[in-house]
Order: sequence, then structure tokens, then C-alpha cells
Amino acid sequence: MVTQTETHDTVKDLLGGHRDGVNISAKLLQAKTESPIIEVPNGPVNWIVLGGAEVRAVLSDTERFSNAPAEGPLPGNVLQYDPPDHTRMRRLLAPEFSPRRMRVLRPRIEEIARDCVADLERAGSPADLMRRFAWPLTALVSCALFDLPRDDALALTRINTIRSAGDGPNQMRAIMAYNNYRNRLVEQIRAEPGDGMMSRLAREHGDELTDADLGGILDSVVFGQLEGTSQTLGVGVLVLLQHPEQLALLRSRPELLDTAVEELLRYATVVTNASPRKALEDVPLAGRVIKKGQLVQCSLLAANHGGPAEEDGLNIAREQVSHMALGHGIHFCVGAALARAELRAGLMVLLDRLPELRLAVPLEELSYRLTSPQFGVNALPVAW
Repeated sequence: MVTQTETHDTVKDLLGGHRDGVNISAKLLQAKTESPIIEVPNGPVNWIVLGGAEVRAVLSDTERFSNAPAEGPLPGNVLQYDPPDHTRMRRLLAPEFSPRRMRVLRPRIEEIARDCVADLERAGSPADLMRRFAWPLTALVSCALFDLPRDDALALTRINTIRSAGDGPNQMRAIMAYNNYRNRLVEQIRAEPGDGMMSRLAREHGDELTDADLGGILDSVVFGQLEGTSQTLGVGVLVLLQHPEQLALLRSRPELLDTAVEELLRYATVVTNASPRKALEDVPLAGRVIKKGQLVQCSLLAANHGGPAEEDGLNIAREQVSHMALGHGIHFCVGAALARAELRAGLMVLLDRLPELRLAVPLEELSYRLTSPQFGVNALPVAW
């Protein structure tokens, strides 16, 4: 009989302690080899889905699985909505993040990346790449595109970093400061709309979006990308530094940059798990039956790994990179094109300006955020 302690240890091992440094853990790979879907008796979720085909099946099935939490979706959080509410909200947001719009914005994003690497250089070697480059880059892009005052970037980065890491009094204070900031920003956007995305939404769709909706959009789309994209950039750089032959290849063949971004998204998968799904009816999956009302947790990290070692390793020259690091189905990350543009710009300027970039401390001294669902590095000391 599986005890409650053993059950929670299983979930922690598979969905929390799933890394060996930045790499997927052997335990998670072994679990996926044994079964693409694992039942968890008496756990916080009932099933953990590890297989790529099975994860795709769950995430794409909105008729038999609900994405809404038991207490109901938070206003404006497109990730927690089911159709038709999801369809309505996504229709409002998608044009703001289209690949075409991101191509237009690419020069501005690259300009911000160059400014950030210049600030990194002025700080002097060695320096923390997260504090001096990755976090400021995503914060300043958000300020430029979404009506956030540029002068707020530093404070916003600090608040969001504390809010996203661990728990305790500092985190609670950061959450309160963040909520107050978000509410003031919504009031300001309503009173004096500017030219950015949030102002366009308030101006063009103000009648159908409440203040709570606008706040939820800031939470899930704008502020949500601050940590996810910055951690993908930081972890991606660390992965390249651990694979010097791949880094050298990228330096010698800059035309591989777009492919490298996709491969680093797959390899790092910093958003390790999709939000839990609730079965709306009995659903057969991989020879098992998920009962109506049961909760299913999909591991994006496991889905993106697990092939033969020679195929699963980092390879920025893949002909086709298939992954679910940005989700799958109708809840695929609405800001995916923005994340890719930021990652591309960040890697491009680092490769160009810091040809001798390297770790400034032994690898074993780095510390990581292992709290599900998002993985990250607390600091990334580098030298050049």
C-alpha cells in the first residue's frame, strides 16, 4: 500500500526534483521509459503524464479536459479559461503577439538587448548574467511594449524575482507590492492610455474588459513572461556554456540562431509542467482510464526528452526541432513570438559582444529554483 508520504515523494520526484543541474534527471527519464502515464493514489493530482504523444493528446483535448481550476479562472488569465471564454480572450490578445508584429518590433527589442549588454560590460567582469542582463532585458521589453513606465523596470524585476522564488515573509511582501503596482497601473491605463498593448486593449475593448480582466492580462501575459523568458535565456546560456562545441558552432554559423532558440527552448523547458487538467468524462489513455473528475498533470520536460541519448542531447543544427516548451493546443503560449524574439536578440548580442563568455564559478556552486512548475537559476556568475 502506498502511503501519503510516499505519494507526495513520488510527485515531488517526478515533477519537482526532476533535474540534474539543468539536465533532465535520470529518475524522470526512467519513469517515462517504464510508462507514459503514472497513477498517483491519494496525491495532489491523480495522474502524471510523461509521454510526448500522451501529453499532446491531453493538452489538445478541450472537450474532455478542462483547464479551469476548481475555484474558477482568475479574471483575464487566458491560461485558465476554457472555450468559449478562452476563444474570446485569445481573439483579443493574439493580434498583439503575432509573428508579423514581432518582426516589426524586432529592431526595438534588439536595441534594448544591446543596451543591456552594454550595462553588463560596464558592471565589469565577473557579473551576474541574470541580474545584469536577462532580467533587465525582459523587464525593459515589457516596459517598451506594454505601457509600463521604463523607470519601473528595476523595481519590477526585483519584485517579480522575489515573488516567483520560494516562500516566506519577503515573498508575501513582494506579492502585496506587486498587486498594488498592478492595480495602480490599470488605473493609469484607464485614465491616460498610451500607445502600448494594454492601452490598445483598454481603448478598443474597454467595454468588454473589466479592471480585473486587465489586471489578469498583466499577470498572465505581461508579467508572466518576465520570469519565464529571462530564465530560458539564462538557463539557455548556461546550457551552451556546458556544451562548448555547440557554442562554437553557433558562433561560426550565426544563421543557426533561430534553430538554436528552438533547441534551447526544448532542452531547457523551464516551464516544466502544464497547468493541471480535470477530466470531464472517463478518458482512455495509454491503456489506462482517467476517471471523470480526476486531475491530470502533464510534464512538458519529460515530453521534450527521452529519446536515444544521441538524439536527445543538445543539437542546435537539428533539421526540425519539435517541442512543447511553450505548451500545446489552444493554450499554446500566446506570447510565444515575443519570447522567441527576446531570446534571439539576447543570444545574438551576447555572442557578438562577449566572445570569451564563460562561467565565473565552478558549475557545482550554482543554485537552482526547483519549485514546480517553473525551473530557473538563482544567479549566473559569468566572466569574459
